[in-house]
Formats: sequence, C-alpha cells, structure tokens
Amino acid sequence: DIARSRWTKLMANLNNAIMAITGLAIGKALRHPGLTRLSIATIREGVKTAQLGGFGLDQTRRARTFRLMSTLPMPLSYRIFGGRLAGNFPPESTYGPSTQQSLRRGSSSELEYLNGEIVTLGQRIGRPTPYNSGLLEQGRAVFATRRPLTPEELLQHFRF
Repeated sequence: DIARSRWTKLMANLNNAIMAITGLAIGKALRHPGLTRLSIATIREGVKTAQLGGFGLDQTRRARTFRLMSTLPMPLSYRIFGGRLAGNFPPESTYGPSTQQSLRRGSSSELEYLNGEIVTLGQRIGRPTPYNSGLLEQGRAVFATRRPLTPEELLQHFRF
C-alpha cells in the first residue's frame, strides 16, 4: 500500500530537521541525550497525529517500531529506543540527511513537506503538534539565517 509506505517514510524523515538545525551529523546528533529525546518525541507525535487523522503506517519492521514507540510511555520509549536510533549510524559518520544537505547547498527547505505535513494535519484535526511545530519554526529560522543552533539552543524550545 503506497499511502501507508509514504506515511512510514515521513515518520523516518521527521528527524531530518534536528540535523539540519544543529548542523550535526546523524551519528553524533542521535547520541546526544536531549536530541535523542526530541527525536523520539517527534516521531511519537507524528505517528499519533497520522493515526488520529486516519492515516496508517505500513507493516515493515520500521513501522512496527514507530507504532510501539508511540504507544509506550515516553520514559520507557526513550529507554528502549534511545540507543537503537543511534545504533544505525557510527559516531564518526559524517552522513547528514537530505534536509541538512539542502541547507549546506543553499537550496530550499523540505521541512514544509516533512514536519509541516504533521503540523498541517494536526491543525486540521485539532491536535497540538508542539515538537513538529517547534522543529518547523526553528528550521525555518536556520534556513533563513544559515546559522545552526547548538543542541542546547534548540532544546530550550521544547519541554519533555
């Protein structure tokens, strides 16, 4: 089912904003405890918003992980999935997701199509989306100024 695969891919890409905003490679960003917490909170919010909006994820292992991540209490979700997120990327990796690459090239931001999709859906169904909204807002600012934020600067905009 293409629609479900699309929503699963969207959930995987919601965290692109974190690397673009901080300028950190994915392996380093996902080893920062606060950014890992933000990453999990962003995916959880995305999955719950999509489900409430009538959109499901596919049946891949990744989608099952996202669904489980979104149903467990946040502390347990963080404990279980915190290390797993970073485990796919070595700490010395210089890989940055497409949103970060767009920023480095001076291209336009795809954040409107990623985090913005969750924000728009949340508005339509009356569900607050503070994590995706915050990343969208901070991402717009970084794309406008071309000045990345430190993890601490980014995290001060969120409550967990």
